[in-house]
Amino acid sequence: MVADFVSADYSFLSSPDGKESTCLLFKTGSGRDGYMQNLDIIEQFKVAAYIVEKHYSNNKHVLIYDNATTHAKCEDSALPASLMPKNLSVLG
Repeated sequence: MVADFVSADYSFLSSPDGKESTCLLFKTGSGRDGYMQNLDIIEQFKVAAYIVEKHYSNNKHVLIYDNATTHAKCEDSALPASLMPKNLSVLG
């Protein structure tokens, strides 16, 4: 799997010398590199923000990320709806 940021003006996001990049390459699966998690996405965004501020601060930037797995992310201490009981009888 490849996860990266791309720009119409600069192509794939990296420093001008190419030493810093937002590109993530990994093999998905339980016996391989695993799966892209929310913390991976946050770390990738931090790298992207750093590169943009350091090397392209003269431009305005809008960073957009689309990953369906983050749509359902809750606080780690939150009770998942899938574990909540259904059809409870009313006490009284």
